[in-house]
Order: sequence, then C-alpha cells, then structure tokens
Amino acid sequence: MNVFQHHDRSFENNRYVYPVISRRSRGASIGIDLTHERCTFRCVYCSELAKREGDPVTQEELSASADADKGAHPQALARPAAMDVLESELKSALGLALSGQLFQLAQFRETPPAFRRLNDIALSGSGEPTLSPSFAEVCRLIRRLGDAARGSGEWPAPKAVLITNATALHLPRVQRGLEALGPEMAEIWAKLDAGTEAHYLSMNRARVPFSLVLDNLLAEGRRRPLFIQSMFGVLEGEPPQPAEIGAWIGRLRDLKAGGAAIRGVQVYTSARSSRGGPFQPLPDEALRDIAGRVRDEAGLPAAWYGASGGMGEA
Repeated sequence: MNVFQHHDRSFENNRYVYPVISRRSRGASIGIDLTHERCTFRCVYCSELAKREGDPVTQEELSASADADKGAHPQALARPAAMDVLESELKSALGLALSGQLFQLAQFRETPPAFRRLNDIALSGSGEPTLSPSFAEVCRLIRRLGDAARGSGEWPAPKAVLITNATALHLPRVQRGLEALGPEMAEIWAKLDAGTEAHYLSMNRARVPFSLVLDNLLAEGRRRPLFIQSMFGVLEGEPPQPAEIGAWIGRLRDLKAGGAAIRGVQVYTSARSSRGGPFQPLPDEALRDIAGRVRDEAGLPAAWYGASGGMGEA
C-alpha cells in the first residue's frame, strides 16, 4: 500500500487525531475524526461504514437540530468531543508534522519529497464532521493553535480544511465555527457526487433530499469561496454515464450562475477499499477527461486525482 492509500483513522492510541498524506492537499494533513458514529450519507464507496451506528441522519433530525441549535440545548446528532483529549492529540500531531518527525514513522517513510510538508488540519473522519455538537468549539481550538504556530514562525500560513457532504452547512453552530476560523484559515471542500437525484441516491444513499445539498452549496458559496469535491468510479460494473456527467456539469454551471464562488473542482476516485458496495476506481484517463470538461463547459478550474497517486490539472 502506498502512502496515498494509507488513510487509516487510527494513529497510535489516539481517539480523534490521525495524520495522512493527502493527494488533494499535496502534503500532510492532520485529520480530526470528529464524528465517528453518524453521517447523513451512506456512500457506496465509503471505507468507514463499519464504524457507524444506525441509519443515516434524516431530514427530520437535521431540522430538529437546526431549530434547537438556536437555543441553549441543541439536539445532539452525535457525541460531543472530549476537548482535553482532542487538544492533547492535536498538539502532539502538529509537533510531529512541523518538526518533520512524522516522515520518519514507518507508514510515512515513503512520502515523496514534494509532499513532506504540513498543509492543513482537516475536519473530516469516518462520519460527517458538521454533525458534531462540538464543531464550533473545535474550530476555536484550531484557530488558537494555528495562531500560536503562526506567531512562533513554525507554520506561516495555518489552514483548516472542512471536508463535508454539505448537508449540515446551514446549522448555526457550523456557521459559528467557520466564522471563528475566519477567511484567512478556513477552506471548504464540499461534496457533489451527482447531477441527478437518481444518481445521488445510488452513490450517497442519503435520507435527506438532493435539493438540500444543492441549496447549501449555493448559500455557502455565496458566503465563502469553496471547492467542490466529486467522486467518480465504476458502480456495479458501469462507469459514469455521459448523461449523468453532463447533468453534474450542469449543476456546477447553475451554482456558478447563482453566485456561488467556486475556487475549483476536485475530480477524484477512491484510493481505498469500499465497504459499502460494488464500487471500483475510475482510471486516470477518464478522470482527466472529466476535469477537462469542467474547465471547458463550466469555465471552472479543475484538477483530477487518481487511485494510486496520479494527479493533474485540467
């Protein structure tokens, strides 16, 4: 297994924090597995389903949480984080990455020279991070540690990446967290895997409507620039159909025309084994072609990321 396929959420004896070498970050990313047990999706390509409890979060649960979040006692969609544990783990992982000691560990020794750098702290993991009742508090912690690293000169441009399926971006606590990070630190990678409702249900197997994803992408893109991340692969023996790719590009055009500031589109495929169904990686050539269509038909910057480390810009 190469370093790009090693995305194990377990690291030493940590509960929350795990470093990975990320194709899309082009360097080391310190992940925070903020929501182990809950997600709004049950993606066919997911490698983390074994860690989940119960069914995907429903539209009704999200609505109740949004209403309660405006008061003093938000409804918990997931367990709150143990902040003292998370802070200790994050400080330790940052120290390893910033000192270069991370790349001396066995699982990271084969990291290519160009990737031997800390790019970001990523709010990601085995569930949807924005479901955590601790989301805003964790963002404030990241901001504090990032400011300290910048002030000491260890990390001149600290960055926090939120990797999200966009279903809970409208929750007040999520917005409070992103505001705490500020535009100079926050970067959003928001998922859009489909152009049609039917493909959305096949790929993401959600219990929230596709319209919620589209509405949240539009609203968030009007507030802050974002990246769109889109997974492509061979589903049940079939590659993406031309009509579906065309519909997906149409959604990108609609978001752009509606005022969403899209910094770029990440066209990628799975680098790890799926536990959710019959899903296989798409070849590099096909990813390259899709990224080219995004550039030509939607007028947006696009990059592609292959299963074994191949990547490029359209």
